[in-house]
Amino acid sequence: MKIKDVMQSSFIMYIVCVGGHWITTNMYAQLCTPFDTTGFVKSLFLSQSTHCSLLRWLQQQVCYAMDHAFYLSVSWCVSQVSYRMTNKSLERLRLPTGTMSQTHS
Repeated sequence: MKIKDVMQSSFIMYIVCVGGHWITTNMYAQLCTPFDTTGFVKSLFLSQSTHCSLLRWLQQQVCYAMDHAFYLSVSWCVSQVSYRMTNKSLERLRLPTGTMSQTHS
């Protein structure tokens, strides 16, 4: 699998997670915590209902997925930078090709 394909699919999944987070957050705000004069009293009972519990759980799962996607992408970037820096350092330390054969003759 090419790096470009992996990055593209990861970006699409991250956008899906952000969209899921936005949808569940707004649905929870509208359905479970109404913004009107009696909304405070209603939210005492609605927040424990089945659909509100499900929305809260979905929101948490999407946030966990977004966190893990971010950690994974940062780790991958750090590993790529580290790998490239290590290879450049090793290239500077390598002896020219004819050096070893001249010392043993």
